[in-house]
Amino acid sequence: MLILHSLYGESEEVLEEGFVFAGEHGLPVHIHVSETRREVYLFRREKGEWPVEYMYRRGWLRRSTILVHLNWVLSQEIELIARAGSGVVVCPSSSMRLAEAGFPPIYEMLGKGIRVGIGTDGSSGDRYDVLGEIREALLLYRHNYWDTRLRVNEVFSRLIINSYEIIGLNGGRVEAGYPAHLSIMPVKPYRHLPLREETVVPILVLSGGWEASHVIINGELVLTPERKKMLAEEAEDIAIDVMEYTRGVDLVA
Repeated sequence: MLILHSLYGESEEVLEEGFVFAGEHGLPVHIHVSETRREVYLFRREKGEWPVEYMYRRGWLRRSTILVHLNWVLSQEIELIARAGSGVVVCPSSSMRLAEAGFPPIYEMLGKGIRVGIGTDGSSGDRYDVLGEIREALLLYRHNYWDTRLRVNEVFSRLIINSYEIIGLNGGRVEAGYPAHLSIMPVKPYRHLPLREETVVPILVLSGGWEASHVIINGELVLTPERKKMLAEEAEDIAIDVMEYTRGVDLVA
């Protein structure tokens, strides 16, 4: 994957070279677009076009293009994204933490057949919790649109499957022919009950407090309670080393 930070963070020459290189080597391109209102209007004033429109005119919108954020995207730009088949990744926690206001029109984009996935924006979201991000996306939509058209079961399955598809991986389904990527999460009686078949997904997304006890990747058991304990102890040792090193640096300074 080729990562270009943003339209405003790179020169037009670098962006063009990047997209040409990606096209020649069959690489997807990851780029932050229309994250803040200020960014969008400054870009419009400088270039005379809206960000997504600008990319479309230059042939940078492709199926392999991954547009991250899109908090301030216009309706006509959504049409261009759908036409090009580009993927979109929304990062709700990061957007709230950084006070970016706007919100990606998830319902409209899904309705246009756009592959909308979920992301954490690296450490900017303070966590790497996909279930938590899906919850935030759902609640933000309902808060901003004053309706519940976006249903829990639909948004969960669509965002998970789309996230795999956007980055070119086969997954997100428990079906024959798909890789065996599975997480086993113990039910907490005081938090997750009553649990019935029709309430599994809503409780999984909305209740929180889930933590995988076992993780299987490609059919191989890679995480167990014993392994988690060992990793936690190793992380604690590293944290202590970092604290001692930082304290030493401060003393020297």
